[in-house]
Amino acid sequence: MNVEKLNHLEDRIEKPAYVLFLVIVLLFLIIGFVNFIDHDSQDAVFFGRYSLSYFGVLIGYLLGMLGWATLLRRPNNDRWLITLLDAVQRRPFLGVAILAAFPVVLWHMFTQERWLNLPAFQATVLVMMLLTGGLILFYGWHDDTRPQLWRRVVVFILAGFLIIEIVAQLLAFLGLLPNVTRLTDSFAPYSRVYHSAEGHGNGTANRFGWYYPEFRLLPDSHRILLFGDSFIQALQISPEQNLGILLEQLLHENAQEGQIVEVLALGNPDYGPGLYLNPPMIDFAIEAFEPDEVIAFFDLGSDFQTASGPEGKDLYFVIDENGDVELHPGSAGLLHTYQHEVLHGYEGFQPVHFISSHYLTPQLVRNLMDPGAISAETPSPPDDVDLPNHFVFYEESNEEAMAVATGLIKIANDHLTDKGIAFHLVTLPVFTEAFYVQAEWNTQFGTADLLLPERKLREFAAQNEIPFLGLGGYLAASGRSPEEIRPLYFSNGHGHFTPDGHQWAAAAVYACFYAQTASPNSACDSP
Repeated sequence: MNVEKLNHLEDRIEKPAYVLFLVIVLLFLIIGFVNFIDHDSQDAVFFGRYSLSYFGVLIGYLLGMLGWATLLRRPNNDRWLITLLDAVQRRPFLGVAILAAFPVVLWHMFTQERWLNLPAFQATVLVMMLLTGGLILFYGWHDDTRPQLWRRVVVFILAGFLIIEIVAQLLAFLGLLPNVTRLTDSFAPYSRVYHSAEGHGNGTANRFGWYYPEFRLLPDSHRILLFGDSFIQALQISPEQNLGILLEQLLHENAQEGQIVEVLALGNPDYGPGLYLNPPMIDFAIEAFEPDEVIAFFDLGSDFQTASGPEGKDLYFVIDENGDVELHPGSAGLLHTYQHEVLHGYEGFQPVHFISSHYLTPQLVRNLMDPGAISAETPSPPDDVDLPNHFVFYEESNEEAMAVATGLIKIANDHLTDKGIAFHLVTLPVFTEAFYVQAEWNTQFGTADLLLPERKLREFAAQNEIPFLGLGGYLAASGRSPEEIRPLYFSNGHGHFTPDGHQWAAAAVYACFYAQTASPNSACDSP
């Protein structure tokens, strides 16, 4: 055999850059196709999986992919690509129209839920746009003739955005960038979290989309889930300072030999217990993490219903003729939207969510243009006390607010009891400036009592045999003066928990529910 006559691949390829281009595109086309065939349609007709329209798209995609694969038979014939690029580059309107279509496609990807079913295809589309845009703008850039004016203008504009982003990333790294993470945001897996409104959080969400150390999910571990709002989400601190991690450490220090305990904090934005105690949301968490216990943290500052109707950004619940709480039909769409935000982690890695969180420029511009976008209208406090924002326990609305709160808690407790999962309830207190400047404890200001909601929830928990810890009463029994409580909260006593606050809260939960060293006089009712 004459080895020299063998047709070696490296001898045939004269244009390796062109072949690499063909191979990269084909690779991502295959990845996208696999994602397509793995999807199940609702109205299945073909093979029990695909609808008629979806199957047509599948066939069209397959033919296009096979057509592209045939180009590899002639690995040096790039004349078609050069001719096409030359035609586009010489026609500014055509080139600009193609590039202008990319933001439209990105907008559709970032806003339409159907893309969530095709994460690999998202990556395919993004790579295709990057390759197409790069070839149109930069092919032949260093030839003898200068690039067309329109290409230079587009490149300079893109370079400007790139410089802004580099500066933003540098400022974020140094902790100097103004807050760009909205308090109402939740996160997809590995999303960027940058928060500087209180404290300073700068990191990434874990693979399930929670701003928390990676969930280990070890076999045979005893798992405790923490449900709650932004106090549990804890954007103001590093994930390692979250009260969930501190509680886990306390449990490990006193665990029996061989016992493994995991505490997972599933903190949500300030949408209230109507979201984080909603049975469908609980079921998602149960399926994903298989918990043995759930501890719900009810925020007395924001978890009582403030809405007076099903309009705006707040979920609205009503009490029916049987005394049961139910979601107003007008809030059904809002609940659906909020659930999808929180379920990013269960949907798996989404390229568009990952990019949108790490690309800081749009978020920074949005917040600078509309700094009040994250604020919500709240009732004005009574004249006789400077109650914190969102605090709604007014005399004229006590009954309704408490009925909605206890109704939502009861639904969650009954749902978890049916599944054999223990449920605990903790209340998070809020304090006023008038409280802090006292020498001695007093929570009664005119007609308002800061701890009245906690006492009412404690009575409800006792009636329903729910283990309960009121952190307000626990503080009152601790012997701390009002001024000594202030460092537990950011914003001079009016914000979220500081690292010291998380440490104190974790110790209180441990003492009440696990060590059982807290007495009923400290607002702890544990069986």
